[in-house]
Amino acid sequence: MKDTASIQAIKNKQYTAIIHSNEYKQLLSTMSHRIINKSKKAPNEATIEGYFDSELFSFYRDIFSPLGFEYSPIKEVSIATKRHVTKGRADSAIGALVVEFKQPSTLSNDALQTKAINQISDYLLGLPPELGSVGYVTDGLKGCFVIRKEENVFPEHFETLSSEQLDRFIQYSIGLSLKALNSKNLVESF
Repeated sequence: MKDTASIQAIKNKQYTAIIHSNEYKQLLSTMSHRIINKSKKAPNEATIEGYFDSELFSFYRDIFSPLGFEYSPIKEVSIATKRHVTKGRADSAIGALVVEFKQPSTLSNDALQTKAINQISDYLLGLPPELGSVGYVTDGLKGCFVIRKEENVFPEHFETLSSEQLDRFIQYSIGLSLKALNSKNLVESF
């Protein structure tokens, strides 16, 4: 008979050891540079999303798959937004993280960045709180986290894509303490 609690405790310790290692930080730094370099040449947001996903698929397969974590984003998640009559479609949802990809030109000034933050904020507010508590907007060059607490959203500042941002992205996507945003949980919450 398996002692699943002990197995999970060991996996959690391994996960913690990995994310605190210098090697992990170096891998994230290298990954952020690759994503930035590819995104500079990308003709559209779908290409940027593809670069981002291919890097993370590979990273998860090599680092986290042995611990039971997979990078399996749900694409084009339909979300009933509160500010608009129509539904929105978030580009990706991974765990409790809602992601919106943009072309660099659509985040080139403060007004456009505010528009993107409002879009991801609408998505977060359109979800039950336990399913969507963090949003991330990126053009592959820079990114911004938006945190939902109850019925309020708190955007951070856009920053250059970095190992620190990717680390947070990964931790939110794994969401050890958060409920996954998937079709089963969405149906159960309504």
